[in-house]
Amino acid sequence: MDKKLHKYSSLRKAVTCNKVSIYVSIANTNQSRMTGLSHTASLPDNEGMLFDFTQDQSISLWMPNMNYNLSVAFITAEGKIIDIQSMSKDNPTRLHSSPIPVRYALEVNEGFFNKNNIKTGDIISL
Repeated sequence: MDKKLHKYSSLRKAVTCNKVSIYVSIANTNQSRMTGLSHTASLPDNEGMLFDFTQDQSISLWMPNMNYNLSVAFITAEGKIIDIQSMSKDNPTRLHSSPIPVRYALEVNEGFFNKNNIKTGDIISL
């Protein structure tokens, strides 16, 4: 994993869904959640950022200072994907909100979930 890419997160781990490994940096502080993947040039395949909000809550994310499009999955504390949304760098101020309170959000390259047959209702091992 490119350390420079994820300079705002010191925690890294692999999560899996449908036998697909995703190598994530974990954003679990206010600073790392606020910064997210902003100002990064690209995101390697099978990598992402897992936002951990420490407890269930309504989550809204946006795309400030992004150079590429993302997909985001909103995930319960038990690892169930509740919703998947596309996020466009061309509309950076649009809010992408969880439909119900969740603990996690997972950002990956746009199309990653479709490409790997990961969908709403699937379970991610965290």
